[in-house]
Amino acid sequence: MELQKYPQNVQNTVNALLTQGSENLSNVRRRVMEYTMALSTGKQALLGNDAFLTEWKPYIDTVTQHAYRITDSHIAHLKDIGHSEDEIFELTVSAALGSGLARLEQGLAAIE
Repeated sequence: MELQKYPQNVQNTVNALLTQGSENLSNVRRRVMEYTMALSTGKQALLGNDAFLTEWKPYIDTVTQHAYRITDSHIAHLKDIGHSEDEIFELTVSAALGSGLARLEQGLAAIE
């Protein structure tokens, strides 16, 4: 991701998401964010084929495309298959930020 691509407050949020916490989960957050950015713009998007991300794909797709449809049952399902509330929160934020950045880029492109 380009440095200082976004307004400072947005860039600070992106940097915090991508650099805080464990390096392993930081890599997953980056992959989720990049996937949702592509998905939000209609580009071909691949989340990855490892088991961890494969089981997250339906949830991440819903957060990206229809966030208003997320219910307690979605969260309960993720908990039931062994994910912590921290993982759920972090990947939800990653998906939401990625789709939000895609929309920001589209808006900025329209202004130019």
